[in-house]
Amino acid sequence: MNEDIIVLVDDREDKKFIAVGREIFPNLQVKRLLVGDIVIPEVNLAIEHKGGVDYPASFRDGRLYKQAKAMSDSFANSFVFFVGNWQKLQRKKHYEWFQKEQWHGSKATLNCEYQVPLVECTSNKDFWFQVQAHIKKCDPNREPHEPHIDLPKPDTSIELRWMLCINRLGRKRAKLFLEQYSFWDLPNISEKELMEIEGIGPGLARRIKSHCGGDNGF
Repeated sequence: MNEDIIVLVDDREDKKFIAVGREIFPNLQVKRLLVGDIVIPEVNLAIEHKGGVDYPASFRDGRLYKQAKAMSDSFANSFVFFVGNWQKLQRKKHYEWFQKEQWHGSKATLNCEYQVPLVECTSNKDFWFQVQAHIKKCDPNREPHEPHIDLPKPDTSIELRWMLCINRLGRKRAKLFLEQYSFWDLPNISEKELMEIEGIGPGLARRIKSHCGGDNGF
């Protein structure tokens, strides 16, 4: 029950955002946090809250990765929750530079290098529903820094790094894919075409399409 879950929220968060959270988690407590914006001690979970221009701004000045590393070093389960539509950021003054390469590249770096997946949320209410869902998925006993995937080698190309963020794809199959296609072809390739690549069966083909948003693209 949510009434029994203690949720700690940093006191620098917006009051309206906190109020929405308290509707779902009555036992929400506000205090100054050293790591993360939301912490759920019961499941060893930390979340960094990014909304609107804060995401590209923190990407550009390096805060995003410093915050991810701090969470990954301290908590068994760490996530960045982004509220908004990243494509709308491109139309904001001073943020035209934030294109799909920066968006997908930053997501890949968070996942591959820091083991901190990014979760996209449509609104503040959706943010807190996502928190509720992730609490159920968390393993409080997992050690911090336990990899979610095989980490790429330092000399890996950026497209291969992104491909390696697809769980269970592996380096060999990723390279075979990139011999015929580019990473940006993924949304337009069918499961049948994926299964023509050596080592990719129906299950992995579905996983790959799911990773890139199915038929709707990234």
